[in-house]
Amino acid sequence: MIKPWTSRPAVIDAVLKLVEAVTKVATDSGGNNTGKEVVDMLPELATLLFACVQERLDWLARQVPLFLARAFVNVYPDRP
Repeated sequence: MIKPWTSRPAVIDAVLKLVEAVTKVATDSGGNNTGKEVVDMLPELATLLFACVQERLDWLARQVPLFLARAFVNVYPDRP
């Protein structure tokens, strides 16, 4: 995990918007030096985005069993 907050939906949305903005600048630059510098940022940004999404998926995978266990206890309170 990068940091605990990196899997929050707002952070994922912000990183995705940054990737989209950088992609737009890179495609609109027409091959000038600024465009090259921006294109060079994309792999690192994409890696960050995928890491954030993976952390979110991992967090959700941990939450589902807890949710199901609580639901089971609420439906069947007499069972162990």
